[in-house]
Amino acid sequence: MFGDEDMLMSFKKAVNDMNFDNSNKYKDIILKLSGGHVGLLRAMIRSVPNNTSLIKEDDLLKTNEIEHMFSKIWGGFSEETQLGVLQNNTFTNEYLLKTKLKDSTGKWFSSLFKLFVKNLQSHNDNSPKVDIQDLLSYQELLVYNLLSSRNGQIVTKEDIAKLIWKEEWLEKYLDWAIAQIISQLRKKLSLKSITIKASKGEGYVLIV
Repeated sequence: MFGDEDMLMSFKKAVNDMNFDNSNKYKDIILKLSGGHVGLLRAMIRSVPNNTSLIKEDDLLKTNEIEHMFSKIWGGFSEETQLGVLQNNTFTNEYLLKTKLKDSTGKWFSSLFKLFVKNLQSHNDNSPKVDIQDLLSYQELLVYNLLSSRNGQIVTKEDIAKLIWKEEWLEKYLDWAIAQIISQLRKKLSLKSITIKASKGEGYVLIV
């Protein structure tokens, strides 16, 4: 994503390239909606007729070029990211922050893309919901059920080891293996706004 000065320069260049007559009239709104995305800025300039009196977000979103661009951005998300976005408006992760598609407060780079996601969420509301069980591996589900049964209470690493490795837990015990399971659980459960907190030197606590 580009900063304000770079976007203004990109706007002026695009206006000259495309002979856009309404450049002064719509400069501010186009720069705002583009959110630092040069491709979106140029697509909006191409999509706004010279004789229009008002720019409507709904109308822009229906244009083939912008719809295709947003679909391509969406298609670049992992399944985990797509699911998180569909189920939680404030969801964010390292990918969304690194690409600057969202900021640290969970705000999308453009209100136009936010509307695109809202339309996807509306469609998703009519689709079957994904259960936690469908997200987890066998071992992750075992540990989740244990943590869930003691919601708000500490579950020790020893408890988790006995559950996973049963009679062989002493021979197979590895802090690293338990930490990996907890790490994966945290990522997947965050999609459901469920948190696992570490209790230093003791174990883990599930917070719903």
